[in-house]
Amino acid sequence: MLGPYQAAGQINLPRGRGAVIDIQRLAVGGTVARGQLVVAQGGLAGQLLVGGGGLDGSIILSVPGGIQRVVARLTARDARFSGPPPISIARGQLSLTMLLDPRGTDVDATFEGTGLRRGTLSIARIAGNARLVDGVGTVRGSMAGARGRDFSARFLVDVARDRYTVRGDGTLARQPIRLTRPAQLRRDGSGWRLDRAELTYAGGRAQLSGLFGGSALEVESDL
Repeated sequence: MLGPYQAAGQINLPRGRGAVIDIQRLAVGGTVARGQLVVAQGGLAGQLLVGGGGLDGSIILSVPGGIQRVVARLTARDARFSGPPPISIARGQLSLTMLLDPRGTDVDATFEGTGLRRGTLSIARIAGNARLVDGVGTVRGSMAGARGRDFSARFLVDVARDRYTVRGDGTLARQPIRLTRPAQLRRDGSGWRLDRAELTYAGGRAQLSGLFGGSALEVESDL
């Protein structure tokens, strides 16, 4: 959660046109978004300009072919949010294009950042990208800890309908850590089942599987 928000605006009903949502102020901390959104068949169309609090950019909404499209371009420079927990970003960029098709979401996104802090968690740098077509594709990322928190990680997530496969490796306290057996999450009724995954670190090995969500919780581990 970024923090408490404040909103001010009005809904206009012009004759012969769709309703217009006039967002005069949508504020989270020192960051404010303003703009007008037209209610169109299938979603909203318009632009929100974002500024203040170290975050600048725009969010553009459109409805091509009756399907909601979102394009966001945001830049962070010493951005701060109260949370809880408090969040700060020294430098960061997000480029996102998303098509919210009910048959499957399309996503084309890249992000990078340096000097991120969330509560007691401190990350020196992070970067990644996501490419999804009809809800199927990959998400890649990497991160490294700030001074005094010696860790690094790389991950690759294969996304399919009702299934996620996570691969990754890195270092922790200058020792290699690796998912030697990928973590595979698949839909199981109203929950998610984790097939047996295996992690190695500093000469040790751990295995984990289980069922999460819905009304059931099952965990199996082997160290």
